[in-house]
Amino acid sequence: MSIARYFSIMLLISSMLLYEAQAKGPYANYKNILDEIYTGISGYGIPQEESELVREGGGDPTYGELTYEAAEVLFEDFTTDTVFYDLGSGVGKVIAQVYLTTPAKKAVGYELADTRVKAAMSLENVLRNLGPVCFGFDHEIKDIMANKDSLANEDQGDQEANKKGKGKKGKIANPKADKKGKVANPKPYNVPNKYIKFFKKNFLEADLSDATVIYTCSTCFSDDLMQKLADKFATLKDGLVIMTLKALPPHENIYLERTLTLPMTWSKATPVYVYVLDRTRKEAKPEVVAEEEVVVPDEAPAEEQDLAGAAELFDEESPVEAAA
Repeated sequence: MSIARYFSIMLLISSMLLYEAQAKGPYANYKNILDEIYTGISGYGIPQEESELVREGGGDPTYGELTYEAAEVLFEDFTTDTVFYDLGSGVGKVIAQVYLTTPAKKAVGYELADTRVKAAMSLENVLRNLGPVCFGFDHEIKDIMANKDSLANEDQGDQEANKKGKGKKGKIANPKADKKGKVANPKPYNVPNKYIKFFKKNFLEADLSDATVIYTCSTCFSDDLMQKLADKFATLKDGLVIMTLKALPPHENIYLERTLTLPMTWSKATPVYVYVLDRTRKEAKPEVVAEEEVVVPDEAPAEEQDLAGAAELFDEESPVEAAA
């Protein structure tokens, strides 16, 4: 992310803070913040070679996103114990929204398409530094701005170095470091106990052992991939909540709790299946749970699709990114 973009984002937030007293809620302005962060960033177009790589893995590069309003409904019950994973996280918008607007302590995205995951990774540090602002912590905007050069220009390796208090070539990236380069708090702007990260990896190979909630935009996943996901989910810890846009195949200990109808970027009414993993439950699994329509503000943007007739495409049995 360029320094100019970073300045623009921080100035936007500064102006929002001036009107905090008039805000309707603690996260009233998050949509504007995320829209500014993601200006010029889209997951809808990826190079042909990346599309082929995804297909070679048994997937399909078709792309779509959960809307802000749908996410609010799905994630409204998150707590400080929530560990959230997005399987096929694209450019990271869902992870960003979870990190900035919920008390979830961990938000991690797995994506296979290189262009998409690099876009998400480029925003990690900005999101980390926005966290305390959105959550009302007492770090000042001027402190974040003092660190703008390091934040705007870091690559992934430098982000790891910053966790130890050092930036490129050993330069201290933390403005609160002392003259000897020691940092009392190596993550001064992070909301306590909160973590955000994006990985380029096949989510079937990912370690999800600490997950409490998993979301996947699985509309175009193949039946074979859905079976593999169900098998993987069944190995995780009890109480896991699974949110998927395509129904899971019947599986021991995985129960369908509810079905919501929510807006996505390609449709105003998409079913979202919510399951729970419970090895202690000994009841018959219902084959069908009636859809529970949830009405949300009709503010979903009319995103352009890469492929014509996306609605028809989503009705097919073609798989979507096996690992994205």
